[in-house]
Amino acid sequence: MKFFIVALMSANLLSPNGEAFIFTTHTFEKVEECKEFAQQNMIPISVRLMKEFGPERPPQLISCVEEKIVKDMLDPANGYVPPKKEDLI
Repeated sequence: MKFFIVALMSANLLSPNGEAFIFTTHTFEKVEECKEFAQQNMIPISVRLMKEFGPERPPQLISCVEEKIVKDMLDPANGYVPPKKEDLI
């Protein structure tokens, strides 16, 4: 089984239901490994989330999530909307 670190962000006016950020640079075979990594790397995780969402959108929850649930989260049938790609010009 594969696990990912997932952060559920606080809601705001633009995202009243909140948003999730899935860290894909590291995956883990055991949930214990994932939890240990997340605890030991909370500062870089927090910095990455702050860069993405700003200081006014702190995470409500950071958790280790099974790959199947992550795939369900990314399924458009479940309401996933891919981020818009910005034009260079």
